[in-house]
Amino acid sequence: MIEERTIVIGVDDEEAYIDTIQDALQGKYDFRPFKEASAALKAVKELKPTLREGQKVVIVTDYKMPDMDGPQFLQALRDNKLDFSTVMISATPEQEVMSRMHALNVKADIFVKKPITNAHSFCGAIENALTKHVQRSSAPFSLSEGGRGAKVEDFMMRGG
Repeated sequence: MIEERTIVIGVDDEEAYIDTIQDALQGKYDFRPFKEASAALKAVKELKPTLREGQKVVIVTDYKMPDMDGPQFLQALRDNKLDFSTVMISATPEQEVMSRMHALNVKADIFVKKPITNAHSFCGAIENALTKHVQRSSAPFSLSEGGRGAKVEDFMMRGG
């Protein structure tokens, strides 16, 4: 059986960063870019039923965007039962990102600090997000922790 390429949904309102993400991925993934989180959400909803068994999806989203910020986008994915690996990218200080995500009770598997300057490290972040997502998804449910096992801080990684 032929393994399907991992799909990377890239969401950033800045065209330059969409290009940066695409360049960093070096053609290793099926990259699908979006400048608006709402358009990406619609596409992910339509994508889910078409995925082949075992096919992987990683959502790479910017933190600050005009129509829906990254944490709101992750919340909308969760609300629509669209549970995929996630990478949050941002030039915003990590503490602010973590506070916002905690307030919305959402998680990202990996955090990458902008600017993205090293393609190898960025692709490593994508692979780490896939691994962390599997670990998070298989973690025992804990009401005392508000959900599945880990907190945002457990999945922070500096990209580059």
